Amino acid sequence: MKKLLCICMIMMSCISAFGQASVSNVAIPEPEFNGDAFICNLSANTYVKAEKAIGQMKTKDQFWGPERKLYVKPSKSSVRVKKGHIQFVIRVPNINDDPYSFIKISKFVAGSTRKISLARQNELSGKITYGGKNKQELFFEAKKYGTSSLLIDADIEKPGEYCIMISNPNRVDGKIPVSCFGVDE
Repeated sequence: MKKLLCICMIMMSCISAFGQASVSNVAIPEPEFNGDAFICNLSANTYVKAEKAIGQMKTKDQFWGPERKLYVKPSKSSVRVKKGHIQFVIRVPNINDDPYSFIKISKFVAGSTRKISLARQNELSGKITYGGKNKQELFFEAKKYGTSSLLIDADIEKPGEYCIMISNPNRVDGKIPVSCFGVDE
């Protein structure tokens, strides 16, 4: 009887240890570098890394005044997701800063390259608008995730090319790293 009880105890401890090990292996990790993003399905414990690209910032003189745009090549991202509720885990420099002050999710205008209007100044009124006239920036919700990342929830219903951008006021070279992805039907 004691042998049977010992065997049952050993089997139960092995089963619980195996179950714990498999859960820890499928948890979504934090990205390695600041600005890196994972597109996640937390309920299925799956993720894919968003395409990392370096955008080139250029200022173009338009009819009403200068406009600063960000250009990214090629015209389409290799990472594709379906439209709807999308979750991201993104590594940030400081998890305690307000995410709405430095993170932007934006929709590209796609042609031969992907481009976003960052800022436009009207020379007549002096008014500066951010995010372009097409409302390229999307609303999102953010929560802390792990020790140095944020969990971002966004509802994206329009197909197209998108990016997640972390602003860095210390960058002076005109190159901005972005995490890109495409949304399909």
